[in-house]
Amino acid sequence: MSVASHEWKNERPSEWSILVDGAPMTSVANPPAAMPQKVTPGYFEAMRARLVAGRFFEARDTADAPKVIIIDDRLARRFWPNQDPIGRRMYKPGDDGGDLTAITAKTEFFTVVGIVSEMKERSLTDGERAVGSYFFPLAQEPQ
Repeated sequence: MSVASHEWKNERPSEWSILVDGAPMTSVANPPAAMPQKVTPGYFEAMRARLVAGRFFEARDTADAPKVIIIDDRLARRFWPNQDPIGRRMYKPGDDGGDLTAITAKTEFFTVVGIVSEMKERSLTDGERAVGSYFFPLAQEPQ
């Protein structure tokens, strides 16, 4: 199953960048930077986030468990238009100064386990983000 290709701006990678496993890039450049968050189980319920598909983080999403990620519906539409992202993989771009999309022994993959509706995360006046947001369980991405 193919994933839509994406056109990136020619910029340096950001700690906020995220890539889709198997998505062709149309240029060797920086992927769009989405808003990352590290949260604990219960965060989405406390924020009254609407679960669009999949599941929220659970106690089983520990440091020793397979790496997981939850994305918002804006990011889901951008990377998987008219497709189901649940079970798909994402990864952070490499930081060795080479090809950002290169898969190496150090590449960490994150499986999409949930999609939430877009949320106002910083303030009630958050504007629309062009890309969206993604979330890691704090236990798998400690500070």
